[in-house]
Amino acid sequence: MTPFAASLKQLPLLHTLHLNFSGGSSITPECIKSLMNSLDKLQNLCCLSLDLMGCGAQNEAGLAQLSKALINFTKLLKFKLRFGGTTYISDQGLTSLAKSLPKMESLKDLDLIFELCTQITPKGILEISNAIEKYNSLQNFQLCLSSCQQVDGTSLLDILESLASVKSLQSVALDFSGCNVTNEDLTDLHLVFKKLHFLQKLNLSFGYSPKITDPGLKDLAKALLHLVSLQSFQFCYKCAYQITEETILVLKNALSSLPSLKNIYLKEAGDDLHYAPNHRVDILQEIQKSLPHKQVSYVSRFWP
Repeated sequence: MTPFAASLKQLPLLHTLHLNFSGGSSITPECIKSLMNSLDKLQNLCCLSLDLMGCGAQNEAGLAQLSKALINFTKLLKFKLRFGGTTYISDQGLTSLAKSLPKMESLKDLDLIFELCTQITPKGILEISNAIEKYNSLQNFQLCLSSCQQVDGTSLLDILESLASVKSLQSVALDFSGCNVTNEDLTDLHLVFKKLHFLQKLNLSFGYSPKITDPGLKDLAKALLHLVSLQSFQFCYKCAYQITEETILVLKNALSSLPSLKNIYLKEAGDDLHYAPNHRVDILQEIQKSLPHKQVSYVSRFWP
């Protein structure tokens, strides 16, 4: 890593850098420190992507070294960080990261991926939420907490509440698949969606969330009515095994009422969605009937 890190200093005009160290067991926290020290010298660097999933620096020490270095990247416009499949990243690591994020004050795009980090809890997500609300120019935010089993619906609401204070925000993508989100959590969505009326794009994923059922999806549909500036809506579900016709009607009415909505993407994260136990319904056809002037796309694991 040291020769590689040193070589980066010879690229003073470098604008964008994507580094994938996924699975690299020889990548240590000290390697991350050396790398970030070299990157700090690149005055024109504005887009940085780091994939550290499964590498030797995927632990508290590695995240601490990274977080410490990030405070110097004040001109960075886009930042993506990926960890995943580890028990060595916890709230302590997220707290370190949260202290550094606001220092990257020029960020327009922030993408944080913590897949299957099973030691992360709502406490750590709250730290990230508090950091996000300090941005003044952030336009696009993505957070993936897929299969972080200790994370619950309070984290979803904390994140959205913080994002509501970022008036420059245009696009949000939140993946809470496999997290402990319930119908009760979705009941409160309308309160925060009122504050996100300026949002243009929303991507929500609740795949493999068995505690979200018919009542929760109705509340989600009703909350969408507050997103009057929404142009694109993407929704990934495997939330309920029995979705009633009434719920489909509520969803259709909500989507058809949004004046700016142009694109709708529905993605099924598992088995077919049902009205009732023995009747499959094609959601795409149902929604297209009532939304003839909107672009509707449906993706299923089973259907082409």
